[in-house]
Amino acid sequence: MPVDRLDGLIHRLHRQAGLLPPVSRRPVSRLTPFYGYPAELIAEWCCISVGTAEKYKNGQRKPSKSVMRLFELHRDGRVLDEAWKDFRCVKGQLIDNCGKVVRPSHFQMVGLLWHALSEADSQKYRELLEQMDNVA
Repeated sequence: MPVDRLDGLIHRLHRQAGLLPPVSRRPVSRLTPFYGYPAELIAEWCCISVGTAEKYKNGQRKPSKSVMRLFELHRDGRVLDEAWKDFRCVKGQLIDNCGKVVRPSHFQMVGLLWHALSEADSQKYRELLEQMDNVA
């Protein structure tokens, strides 16, 4: 008797004896891009119902391009939170609440100024940090 037939026979006998779990005839579902994310979070990010998010996760329904884009933006950390609500992005630029462009160099300059202040007057630096913590 060929080895593969013998293996099949042994496998069947083990199953009949209750030593192996029954084989599922249900097809294996593909992993979706939403795998690992709770349906509630997907629903919040994509502005959809939790039921629809669950259908997307289970592969029962295909998401639209706009839903996928929203999901990818949130997943990749490219969406600003509520602290930035008065800011907006226009043509790849960040605009502040006064309508002025905020550039990466502005953030670098602020960091340098904070560092200089911490070196020059550490007490004033700590007071300003405490004030910022109380505002946030």
